[in-house]
Amino acid sequence: MVDKKKKNVIVVLFLVSLAMAFFISPFASSHLDGLEKVAEKLGFIDRGEESVWETSPMPDYTAYGDSRLTGMVAGIIGTLILFGLGVGAGVLLKRTDGNGNDESKTQRAATDS
Repeated sequence: MVDKKKKNVIVVLFLVSLAMAFFISPFASSHLDGLEKVAEKLGFIDRGEESVWETSPMPDYTAYGDSRLTGMVAGIIGTLILFGLGVGAGVLLKRTDGNGNDESKTQRAATDS
């Protein structure tokens, strides 16, 4: 288990990332990204308009609409998804000794004695 100090740091960083996703997303550029700009320059941008992503829950980084508020909501949803994936990966990759014990606790106990 994560000690209290590390847990507090994780919670604070999570809240900061949610706040950034909410308050900074309205300032995102509406100009084409690099890939779209190259596709437009080379004349094949119209081939990519009919894509599976147009029917996704958050096409073009908006959530069911085209306003700044939906962009903010999409930022929060994306942050929550990535945080969940990170926590899940951490749980799956947590080191254990051969007996299923958390390796970090075993090492700590060995150094304390």
